[in-house]
Amino acid sequence: MGKQKNENFTNEEFVKELMSSRPEAQAEMPDFDIYMDQLLFYVERQVFRDKQEGNKLTSAMVNNYIRQGLVTRSSGKRYNREQISELTVISVLKEVLSLSEMSELKIGMGSFSQDDNYNEFRTELSAALDETIEEFKKSEFEAQDALKFALKSYANIICCRQILGRLNRQED
Repeated sequence: MGKQKNENFTNEEFVKELMSSRPEAQAEMPDFDIYMDQLLFYVERQVFRDKQEGNKLTSAMVNNYIRQGLVTRSSGKRYNREQISELTVISVLKEVLSLSEMSELKIGMGSFSQDDNYNEFRTELSAALDETIEEFKKSEFEAQDALKFALKSYANIICCRQILGRLNRQED
């Protein structure tokens, strides 16, 4: 699972940490209900963060995701694997997608917490991280390298939005 990062990592430490930072499978998640503060702590450990303290998951965000229909309502004030899975997916996707785009994606997939969908999320995330790590290791750590990563992100989000738009039109 991911841990909070600090900006003093060497490149080797960064690569090693990123290589080992992957969300847990649902079978490895707690098989008992947990409270909000435990949920927030658990989900944050599921997601790699690189000195982006402002992006931490909060209880207000969880409640908003529930109101938006992105996260299944809890039973009382306790949360289970379903909500952990959904919030893990959202915590990664919120870095690149808006709430409405995440909603479109969820409609297309059916559910973020369904075993097959969550496993596909984990597989695709792992593949994307592995590919990016290999590119990062080849980097000369110059501005042009940062530009290359930023432009790949730009190109990928354009394609993602095109696909989401098509999925949305198919639903209409």
